[in-house]
Amino acid sequence: MPARNVLILDDDQAICKTLEYALDLEGFSVKTTDDGAEALRLIVKEHFDAVLIDLMMPKMHGKEFLRELLALPRSHQPAKVVISGAYTPETADLTEELGVADFIKKPFRIEDVIARVNSAIEARATKSRKA
Repeated sequence: MPARNVLILDDDQAICKTLEYALDLEGFSVKTTDDGAEALRLIVKEHFDAVLIDLMMPKMHGKEFLRELLALPRSHQPAKVVISGAYTPETADLTEELGVADFIKKPFRIEDVIARVNSAIEARATKSRKA
């Protein structure tokens, strides 16, 4: 199976390193950034199967990032998984409004993140095959 590419957008370096390490052990190829504009540049330049997004970011809020990501061509649309401690009924609406595949509340269990990222990537692949 080819490596699955994941981008992590989070300003908490400890979370980035933890997720990067765990996903790497599971065979993922992982890049991290704490800058939404940089994440968008990476997504346009490279192929990512999934992007993990923190909502509460200092330079570009995760919701703004998701809106800008959604404006990119379909070929640049990875599975979107939000990981955030800022869960409200409004954030639950992100699934439908901005195409988020899953929402994982912080603190999280690594096993759950891995399973849900795999599930989001598979759902995206299935949807692409049907389109």
